[in-house]
Order: sequence, then structure tokens, then C-alpha cells
Amino acid sequence: MNKAPQLMDGILKSSNRITSIVGNLKKVARSDSGEMDEAIDVSTVVRSALMILQNQISKYSDNLVTDLPEDLPHVHGNFQHLGTGLDQYFTQCSPITAREN
Repeated sequence: MNKAPQLMDGILKSSNRITSIVGNLKKVARSDSGEMDEAIDVSTVVRSALMILQNQISKYSDNLVTDLPEDLPHVHGNFQHLGTGLDQYFTQCSPITAREN
């Protein structure tokens, strides 16, 4: 059995995911003025945080479901600060949720 095509596909998918993560991080870094009055799309922040933490979350669960309405209202704050808070929240909750299931 030749596993090379599967391995190459996995490498390609991981490379694309890393490229997307780096692009999101660059976007956040450029747009972070430190101001707390940006109009923030909550769905975008949540998806970004989950993408960044995908590997860590997958250690604890293979059944993560997100159900984010497309029409959530924007909130005012700082994208990077909110994203950092969500990163910490998801990081702390992953092991706890895994133990409960």
C-alpha cells in the first residue's frame, strides 16, 4: 500500500491551514490599533480563534460543533483583545469538556 498520496494530501492541507492562520494573524496585527471602539464581527473572532486552536482542541474532542448565526450584531471593542480572551477560554475549556464527555 502506497501511503505517499495520503501523506502529500495531509501536508498540503496542513500547509493551507497554516497559511490561513498566518494570514489571519497578520490581518489582526495590522488592524490592532489598541483602540476599544472597533466594530467587531463576533463570528469572525470565534472562527479565527477556533482555527488557531484547532490542533489543541482536536486532542480533546473530534466532535466540535459551531452554530454561529450569520446575522449576529457587531460589538464594540478590540478584535485582538477579544480573540485573545476567546483563545484562553477555549484552551481552558477543552480539557474540562473532554472529561465531562
